[in-house]
Amino acid sequence: MLNPKKATPRILVTGATGYVGGRLIPHLLDEGYKVRCFIRNHEDINSRSWKNVEVFKGDVFDLKSLGQAMDGVDYAYYLIHSMAKGANFHQRDIQAAHNFGRIAQKKGVKRIIYLSGLGSKDDKALSEHLHSRQKTGKILAEYGVPVTEFRAAQIIGSGSVSFELIRYLTERLPIIVAPKWIRSWTQPIAIADVLYYLSHSLEIPETAGQVIEIGGSTRLTYAELFRTYAHLRNLKRRILVLPFLPTKILSYFVNFITPIPRNIATPLIEGLRNDVLVQNHTALELFKYEPMSVNEAIDIALKEQRFDKIETHWAGTGYSIHNRHFSEVKHIQREGLFVEEISGLTWADPSKVFHVIKCIGGSRGWPSYQFLWSLRGLIDQLQGGSGLQRGRRSQESLRVGDPLDFFRVETIEENELLRLQVDFKMPGRGWLEFSLKPHHQGHTVCQYNRNAPRLDKSIMDGLDMSQPIGQHRLTLRAIFEPFGFSGLLYWKSMLPFHKPLFKTTIQKIIEEAEKDFEKDDPKVS
Repeated sequence: MLNPKKATPRILVTGATGYVGGRLIPHLLDEGYKVRCFIRNHEDINSRSWKNVEVFKGDVFDLKSLGQAMDGVDYAYYLIHSMAKGANFHQRDIQAAHNFGRIAQKKGVKRIIYLSGLGSKDDKALSEHLHSRQKTGKILAEYGVPVTEFRAAQIIGSGSVSFELIRYLTERLPIIVAPKWIRSWTQPIAIADVLYYLSHSLEIPETAGQVIEIGGSTRLTYAELFRTYAHLRNLKRRILVLPFLPTKILSYFVNFITPIPRNIATPLIEGLRNDVLVQNHTALELFKYEPMSVNEAIDIALKEQRFDKIETHWAGTGYSIHNRHFSEVKHIQREGLFVEEISGLTWADPSKVFHVIKCIGGSRGWPSYQFLWSLRGLIDQLQGGSGLQRGRRSQESLRVGDPLDFFRVETIEENELLRLQVDFKMPGRGWLEFSLKPHHQGHTVCQYNRNAPRLDKSIMDGLDMSQPIGQHRLTLRAIFEPFGFSGLLYWKSMLPFHKPLFKTTIQKIIEEAEKDFEKDDPKVS
């Protein structure tokens, strides 16, 4: 804890809404530091419960905003990178580091704490990703501000991109196909241990100007890492090594099997060809701290996912909804679930909108592309189901347990939520959900608990009182939990039909609800 007789240092955290930064800030607040966030979008911070945190909006490529954020700062955490931006990310990383180091020197920052990638400097085949991370540290140090550079291998924690890569591939593939890098050595580290090193480095002056390699207590090959995960999940998995499997093809495959996009998967996969092991004992000497084993780290990550306690996620804080009448269809993968959603704004009374929703199906049919619904009903009949012939109990009212064509009503909350569970044969479980919320421009977070008997209600909106009072946002979601690889193929095969179907459905519902409203209210244009 801080010495109460000394002035409380002010800490700047970049990458505050990222995976590591989002978890670091609560630690710093608990230690009593003054914390300032530097973010690109205020909406990204709306869903956080942090108190007494200063928020500065800007970009590391905008020197003016960066300078304003660093005014009065004692220590700065550099937790940003450009890997998600795609090609030439290393050039952006280098320019960003120059900007940050230059402004830190100008503003009198006492120290920069930076999280980099582990890898031997003597390895001539060091991947572009790891080379870029280490070069960033050198550039930060060029401007005279002492830098504490932590170098880590894969971070194991619920929601981390490294853990998600391991989890999805192992869960979904009975045979894991990999190139020869599967035999490379690694020393993964738990996110809790990373946070310990980052937060406690401020209390240890000797860490200034040091490159500190950190890792867990377990050294193993990537093949052993996959087998460890499989063992903890009681899964039987085999590993097939194809020595000449190109990275590009593998990145496409990873993108298909997992929610990790190719622009992130490619540099990650390339980095796996390098052995990433701790070569010195600086961390042990300075911190006197024993990190946990990989088994412990995976076990904690699995428990956090099981009990829906994922604090941050590699993909960021969520998926923003654009400020326009109809959003684009969003494709989301979270904790083993596939989600597609589209939303639209309406001035109509919520009861009118919800009445239109409650009357869909049965003798009135569906709002759009009725032939697609009929085709799916026919397929269900051929599989022994009742298709659309089951209809509804009542065309004007619904209650929990009611049939609705080939769905069944799971949840109904008047004027707010209707969730239908799919009631036909398919390799997984599925839901169709209509939710209606007062609209405030801001951030939307979707959280689904795959282990709960029913899906949790899933919208939280940031507030912006400049929005017109009275608008509501209607959101349509298709939610699917696949069973194995066949479930994954089924979902992928449905995607081409979903986009036109969902867009037109939400539009027709809103148009129907606003028919009378538009005649009477001059606000609607």
